[in-house]
This record gives sequence, structure tokens and C-alpha cells, in this order.
Amino acid sequence: MRKPTALLLVLLTLTLYFVRPDVSHAVSSYEISDGSVRALWSLENTTDDSGNGYTLTNNNTVDFVAGKLNNAASTTRALTQYLDIASDIGITGGSVGIALWVKINAQPAEGNGGGNPNNYWLFQQGDDGVDVNYAIVYWDNAGTYYVDFNRGRDGVADCNTTITQTLTTGTYFHIILNYDSGTQVVTPYINGVAKTTATSCTGNGTGSNNEIVTIGAWKRSGTTPYTLTTANYDEVVVLNRPFTSDEISGMYNGGTGAEVCITVGCGTPAPAAQITRCIRGIGISRQCTSR
Repeated sequence: MRKPTALLLVLLTLTLYFVRPDVSHAVSSYEISDGSVRALWSLENTTDDSGNGYTLTNNNTVDFVAGKLNNAASTTRALTQYLDIASDIGITGGSVGIALWVKINAQPAEGNGGGNPNNYWLFQQGDDGVDVNYAIVYWDNAGTYYVDFNRGRDGVADCNTTITQTLTTGTYFHIILNYDSGTQVVTPYINGVAKTTATSCTGNGTGSNNEIVTIGAWKRSGTTPYTLTTANYDEVVVLNRPFTSDEISGMYNGGTGAEVCITVGCGTPAPAAQITRCIRGIGISRQCTSR
């Protein structure tokens, strides 16, 4: 008997996958295949779907509820809920792309920007080696709402781009912070649209920073969060480079969203014995897997 070829095995695998009754295929996907993904938190749970092992800590029982793309993490300020990991995830002050979906469930109290404890720190990433951190912060000043896109340098003036934007309660927004160390420019995106840019964002800090990533909180030092949020978070993706315009458009997907699927070590084109996996809910990281 002739042995089945690699191509036939792939076709058989795909056939079995697409007829599975336990897997939903309603969510679109967008592939990033250059190895730039440092972390991919789909927030079905605390697992890092990039395969890099950056599993988050669930502080005070963050709930996982129906979200923008399948499930999402839901934090409540009054319950001191947030997600974090004591790692810089390989981002050390250079180029970065940070993307997330967020739905505000209760607007922040007036905070006037900066480190006011009323502000909502949606995302924070810090590195102690160069004392640089990246943050996306939502805050209220006398009823006008803003989103800050920050490249912070401890002991040195921050590079901060502030956008006037109300994140309407109960509505998901797609938010991206891009920083290009070559052009020294921070570019913020909201719902696929580039906003005002800030330049002269170069250099490192001189103070002391945490090696940390937080979702839904700001931890300046130690273990106690300084600010917290009441919001849902979904599909948090961090690259070691800025997102391209095509990637931003693909992830936003006209407002319906698309989960990021990554291919690792597959080559171009991928060998027939390997397929790209974009499956949620069955314990599989979203990456190219040998069969």
C-alpha cells in the first residue's frame, strides 16, 4: 500500500478540523509570521499564546467573560483586580508595538493626567535595565477624557502623546501604541486611525523601574498597584517593532476585530507537513505546529 503524502496528511488534518463541532470558526484571524511577537494574550485565560511562556498572574480573581473576540478579562477597580507578570518580556526601551481591545465599564473619576490614582492605566510595560516604560493611560479632566500614549524615562522627562478621546462605556475600542526607535516617533492609533505623533522620544532613564507588564493597573514599585481600572480587555499583542499599517487594518478588521495568528519557524512557504493553527478554546497556542 502506498503511504499517504505529506500534502494528503495536511488536507486530512484540515478536513477533520473544519468538521469539528466543538470549535467555533466565527472569529477572523490575521497572521504575523516574522517572529516579532513577544507576547500574545488572547485573554481566554492567563496563558501567553505566543509560545514565549509569559503567563500572567491573576490578581484577586479577574473574571473571564464574553468579550470582543471570544472571551475577555474583566477587571473591577473596587476589587483590586488586575493581571501582571514580573518580566520586561524582551522589550528594553527600543521599538515596540502594543495593541489591545478595551471596553470601559465605568468611567474614571477626575484625575488630571500623570500618576493620579484615579487614572486608568490600561497597559504598562517596564524594563529596569534601561529604566524605560511604555504605558497607555485613560483619564478625565473636568469631564473631558484623554488617552495618553507614553514612553516614560525614569529620572528624565517622559515622551507623552495625549489624545482627546472618550472611550464610551460599554463599547470596545482598538488601541495601539507604536514606537519606532529609528525615527524616534510614538504613533498612537484608535480604531485603526493614526492620531497626532510625538517626536524626540529617544534615550533611556536614570532612575529605577520595574521589570513588569500590567493589564488594568499601574505598579510603580513593590507589589501594591497604584492605580486600577474597571474595564474588559481582549487580544493584547506586543511586538518588538511597530505594527505596520496593514497589520493595524487587519487586526481592526472594519471594527469586528481579528485575532492574531502567528507562524514560527515555518519558512516561506511553510512545509506541507506544517499548518498554521488559529484555534481557541482547546489549549493550543496560536502558532505553526509540526504534524
